[in-house]
Amino acid sequence: MFTCFDKAGVSLINVGLHCHLFNVAATVLNVLAEGYFLFLLALCLLLAKNNATKKTAILILAGVTVVYQLTHLIKELVGRPRPCFSMSNLYVLEKVKDCSFPSTTTAMAFMVAFLLSKRFKKPGIFYSLAILVGITRIYSGVHYPTDVIAGAIVGVLIGYLLSALAKSFDML
Repeated sequence: MFTCFDKAGVSLINVGLHCHLFNVAATVLNVLAEGYFLFLLALCLLLAKNNATKKTAILILAGVTVVYQLTHLIKELVGRPRPCFSMSNLYVLEKVKDCSFPSTTTAMAFMVAFLLSKRFKKPGIFYSLAILVGITRIYSGVHYPTDVIAGAIVGVLIGYLLSALAKSFDML
């Protein structure tokens, strides 16, 4: 269930990079990628005058819901404990109760990165932020690298599927 890659990745990122500045940065990035913040972001985008931006906001709202439900279903099926419960001597930046695989926060970040990249044509910015969110999940002691990789895949797939569905209904 846990690979050497997972444990080494958590140790390297969580323990090896630990410092006050990264604690603050990780906390901020984690908040910005949470569902409730992304929901508020989408509501703000709905106020835009541009119809394409409004449509993207609707897709983000749908994506937040789908990603949350899907990742929590997978978490229940897989039942993988988080590193903060399975490994000792970790710095844990947040309290968590549920299972680890896949990372919902990373999936949200990558879903939004996919949709915003399609809309604003700035994939470097959006995917860089999503990658940083994934790294902060490991840094926070709440996910293994494979949780983050799986979350990224889920997020991109959900973004792609929502985008394709919207296109088929001539929404985009």
